[in-house]
Amino acid sequence: MSDVCGSTPITVGLADGYGANSWRKISRSELEAEAKQCPAIKKVIYTDAQGSAQKAISDINTLVSQGANAIIVLPDAGPALIPAMRAAMRAGVKVVITPGDIGGKVGQDYVAAVYDSPEQNGRVWAEWMVKQLHGRGNVVFLGGTPGNPVSPREAAGVREVFADHPDMKLLADPVDTNWDVAKTQQVMAGLLTRFPKIDGIISDYGGSTIGAIRAIQSAGRTLVPIATNDFNQLGCLWKSQQQGKGFPLATVSSRPWITRLALRQAVAATEGKHAPDPAVIKLSLFEDSTSSDRQLAVRCDTQLPPDVILSSTLTSAEMATLFGN
Repeated sequence: MSDVCGSTPITVGLADGYGANSWRKISRSELEAEAKQCPAIKKVIYTDAQGSAQKAISDINTLVSQGANAIIVLPDAGPALIPAMRAAMRAGVKVVITPGDIGGKVGQDYVAAVYDSPEQNGRVWAEWMVKQLHGRGNVVFLGGTPGNPVSPREAAGVREVFADHPDMKLLADPVDTNWDVAKTQQVMAGLLTRFPKIDGIISDYGGSTIGAIRAIQSAGRTLVPIATNDFNQLGCLWKSQQQGKGFPLATVSSRPWITRLALRQAVAATEGKHAPDPAVIKLSLFEDSTSSDRQLAVRCDTQLPPDVILSSTLTSAEMATLFGN
């Protein structure tokens, strides 16, 4: 932040598409902590569209009318937001979207789209899974909400790796789970019935992956290698299983800190400076239960709420305060 912070007073808007879950709470706190590193940022205004596309559009317009110089948009409503973002840009407001790519034109509709590469995540998960299954096995991919643009791109990365290993089979296109634990448990139960032999699971939300584990246990099946992203409850569940029938686990970061990078991009644009951070991030493994590298050890903090994300750059004390512990 010190590289991009200038002397021009800035009001920042954070337009959240759906602020109810722990990832959004942490990512908001990450942005607010980063904003404190720039004395030029005088105010951060937060809005929550609560899952409504209409309110998300209205929120962007409201932030402009409230004098925001820069707006960070979490674009749950997708391309429907582009006209409002374009209007904000025409009004001189610097708009940055994260963590996604919803189309539109850089420089016209927004300054930058800051996100982790879905294809890279898919490749990382797939390469780990190939290693666990010794190049032979049936894998299911648990995606998110119907029509979301991220899950298919992650699956494309998985297929790219599996193409070099003919005995690795992706059994179905990304299966919709709504990134919900109960829905994931239901979906996984159906997959276990549909496919008698499932050797591995790739899931793009660590929190809902717990539902898949419950489904396997309820069916009396053996737990299989799982590749996903980090989540405190998942790490603690993995640790609790090690006294009995454990399972290999690997994660990439859930990256709630990405809002810090988006804020730097927005501040740099407002101050007329070059942003040093890349707009597209390529993640590597954050945890790997099969590795001897202590840096990749599976993490669990029972002193914090189960839905905390331990790859956050916030301290344990900051997260405890955030979640009221």
